[in-house]
Amino acid sequence: IAWLHLQIAQNTPHIGVVIPELQQQSRSLQRLLLSHFSADLFDISLGQALNEFPLIAHALCWLNLDTQYFTLHQVTLLLQSPYLDEGKKEFLARAQYLQDGHLLQERHIPFKHLVHDLKTQAPKLAQLLTQIKTYPPKASPQEWIVLFQERLNSLGFPGDGGLNCENYQCLNRLINIFDEFRQLSLISPKLNTQEALEAL
Repeated sequence: IAWLHLQIAQNTPHIGVVIPELQQQSRSLQRLLLSHFSADLFDISLGQALNEFPLIAHALCWLNLDTQYFTLHQVTLLLQSPYLDEGKKEFLARAQYLQDGHLLQERHIPFKHLVHDLKTQAPKLAQLLTQIKTYPPKASPQEWIVLFQERLNSLGFPGDGGLNCENYQCLNRLINIFDEFRQLSLISPKLNTQEALEAL
């Protein structure tokens, strides 16, 4: 704090401070700085993890879908997500099912029952779900990239609503991550589903 006061007194135009473990200390640091400086004098820049952005969080949820059972969280996200094909056109029907669907009383929802139920109320979503393929027991990193991309494409990811600047950057970063995923073949020639999803 004394050093910062000194820099300000010397009219240093830009001051940057790196704080180790900022994620754990950001609130206490902000309180400390506010007790010494005006809020317009500083900015705490804490990078957000990629999987905390909605577009990426939804994509990871789709990649984790099991063709036997869905969790209530997964189904809720499927019904509300703008990052699926026909999300705008079928928004009201999906919202209605979210409110009325009797299967949503369960914690684990059988895939086949959900698809059957959705055929009458949200047929476009039901059609998307029928296109989900079961993952193989094991595959190479290169094969997993293709499987992951096919899964997202079959669901119409990233949706039909257009992308703002933030979502466009997130989508490009995800594409780059798929490219980086190939490097895992140097470590492990084959990965099972859980290993591949965790590595991603």
